[in-house]
Amino acid sequence: MALATRSRVLSAFKELHRTCQKVFQGDQQALQASRHKINHEFKRFKDEKDPKKIEDHIQWAADSACLLRLTVVQAKLKDDGSTYEVRITKDTHLEDNTLFDPNADIPVKPRRKKKERPEISASNVDIDQMTGKKR
Repeated sequence: MALATRSRVLSAFKELHRTCQKVFQGDQQALQASRHKINHEFKRFKDEKDPKKIEDHIQWAADSACLLRLTVVQAKLKDDGSTYEVRITKDTHLEDNTLFDPNADIPVKPRRKKKERPEISASNVDIDQMTGKKR
């Protein structure tokens, strides 16, 4: 592995660990699980020689760190036992909360009609065929 690639792999490894420490701050179980998973994944591919695959793994690490920073929030049950305190970081992506307009004109798709099935009556059914009896 080239020195520049090795440096980028180490940088991605460290960035992923730093992100987990920030995102899972105070949650020892999540920190331990994320540390184990990161180490396991990097050890699993430590002997990789294909530059394309190595780049893919570096990109996976960068994408994972970004996803963790943007989407993970921590919630902790307060002492009153009925509400949660949510820790949102400056990196957390918050969606716009659009209020529902009860006067909105929502188009309704017409329903499909059921297929017509032939009507079954005693006159067009042979009872012996239905029961499997041979004549």
